[in-house]
Amino acid sequence: MKFAEELYRLYENDIQGNEDALLVVSAILEDYERSDILAEIKGMSDDEVMEMFMLYIYEKLRLYIADSDSGRDIAFEREHVKRLFH
Repeated sequence: MKFAEELYRLYENDIQGNEDALLVVSAILEDYERSDILAEIKGMSDDEVMEMFMLYIYEKLRLYIADSDSGRDIAFEREHVKRLFH
């Protein structure tokens, strides 16, 4: 995905791990509207869209599994991510 590649090139020296990556992405997307995101998706190949959706579903399943295994409240994780993006 060209957008992700450009972000990586811009911030590769600043991103040391997953948390840094999430902070960079949330800061970039903070001012995006739904239409901006959909425009980025329209520019993606079919394979990229499938990969993006597959990773989204995988991450959701991972959270549900972790929640059921540990008794954690998955709503907390959802709220944490929502706060990063709003």
